[in-house]
Amino acid sequence: MRPGPCPECGEPFNPRTAVFERFSAHFCCPHCLEAYWGNGTDGLPDPPEFTCARCSGAVRLEEMVLRPAPGQEGREIRMDLHPFENATKGTLRRTWNTISMAISDPVRLGRSLPPRPDLMQAAIFVAIIVGVGVCTSLIPTIVGLVFQLIAVGSIDVLSMQRSDGEWMIFALSGATVVGPMLYLGVLAVLVAFVLCIVQPRERDAPMPEHVAQSSEPSAQTSELGAPTSEHAAPARDHVGARRELILRRVAACWCYASGVAALGALPCVGACALPLVVFMAPRVLFEQLAGVGVLKRTTAKILTLVCTGLVLATIVWMFFAVAMN
Repeated sequence: MRPGPCPECGEPFNPRTAVFERFSAHFCCPHCLEAYWGNGTDGLPDPPEFTCARCSGAVRLEEMVLRPAPGQEGREIRMDLHPFENATKGTLRRTWNTISMAISDPVRLGRSLPPRPDLMQAAIFVAIIVGVGVCTSLIPTIVGLVFQLIAVGSIDVLSMQRSDGEWMIFALSGATVVGPMLYLGVLAVLVAFVLCIVQPRERDAPMPEHVAQSSEPSAQTSELGAPTSEHAAPARDHVGARRELILRRVAACWCYASGVAALGALPCVGACALPLVVFMAPRVLFEQLAGVGVLKRTTAKILTLVCTGLVLATIVWMFFAVAMN
C-alpha cells in the first residue's frame, strides 16, 4: 500500500501515523522497492529517514510502500485501528472493545480515531451508552415486576406506584451513567470553543494533507510543487475546513470517551467510579486535541482541573440547596 488516499475508503494513509506489531510489516523504498523491517517503536523503521542501501536514494517514512512481512498475509497487523469502526466485528463486540479501551487505555483510543471520524458511528455508540444508563434506572422496577409475576401470577398496578424517594434513587441510578456523559459534553464544548478562538493562521499552521486533497481536487501545481494562483483556494476556506475537521473530531472524541461512563451501570460501583470517569475519560479527548498542535498538553491539564472544579462545585451547591430546603 502506498501513502495517500486509500483505494477502498478514500481516507488518507500515512505510515508515520500508524502503529504496527514489530517486525510484522515491510517498508519498501519508493524508488527500488527494497524492503526494510519495521523494527522500531510502533513497528516502524528506525530511523525514519535514511539512504537506501540498494539505490542510494533518500528515503522518508512518509513515502515508503507498505507490505505485510512474509507469513503475515491475511492477518491484522495494525494495532491502532479504532475498535468501534472495525466493520469485521459485530456491534456488541465492537461496543465492548471500545468501552474496554476507554477504561484501560484511553490514550490509545484517542490516537486510533481515523483522520475524519464517522459521526454516525459515534452517535450509535453514544446512544448505546445512554441506553445502558436508562436501563440501569429501570432495572429495579423491571426486577420487581418479574418477581411479582412469577410469585403471584399477576401484576398489581398499585404496586407500581413509587414514593418520591424511590424515584430519586432510580434517577440517581441512571445519572451515574448519563451524568458523566454530560460532564464530558460540557468539557468538549469548552475545548471546542478554545480551539476555535486560538485557531492558528494559515501561514502558521499548514492545512492537513487530507483536507487539502478534499478541498483542492483539481489544483494545478507549478514546477516547484506550489499551487498556481488560478486554482489556489482562499486561506479562509482552508481555515474553515480545518476548523470543521477539528470540531468533528471533538464530537467523535466525546462520544467514544463516554464509554467510561458505562462503569456507572455496575451495582454499587457507579458513585465509586465517578473519580475514574472524571479523570480518565478526558484523556481520550485531550490526547487527540493535543496532537492537533493547537492545544498543548499543559493547557489540556489545566482545562481538566478547571472543569473538574466546576463539577465538584456544582455537586456541593446542589447538596447545600437540598439541605437548606
